[in-house]
Amino acid sequence: MRQTSTITSNHVEKSLSQQIKSIFHKQLGHRIDEIHCNFLDNKLVIVIQEALTKPELLLIKNGHETIAKEVRSSIEEILRPQLKNLIEEVTEIEITQILFASHLDANCVSLIALFVDGDS
Repeated sequence: MRQTSTITSNHVEKSLSQQIKSIFHKQLGHRIDEIHCNFLDNKLVIVIQEALTKPELLLIKNGHETIAKEVRSSIEEILRPQLKNLIEEVTEIEITQILFASHLDANCVSLIALFVDGDS
């Protein structure tokens, strides 16, 4: 039973990675090469490598990190409902919250989707 659960989890993680790449490409015109999705208890952790768009990188390179942070915050606000809907659809589990963390110096974005606890 454990092996089947792992196989199913791996399939869902791969599907989510591909569909998140698609959202970034369609919404931002930005291609993502590397996404890691991992389930931990009632959470889904997603790390997106090279997540920053060219305009964000240009702002950072030219000393406008504050503006880049504002842009990233706006992008996250716009993408949050789309990502929430996608994750709920693929996992068939309701999400209570999505937490974003942007790491401008590492060109990476991480997010944690908190699922409704089935025991409550």
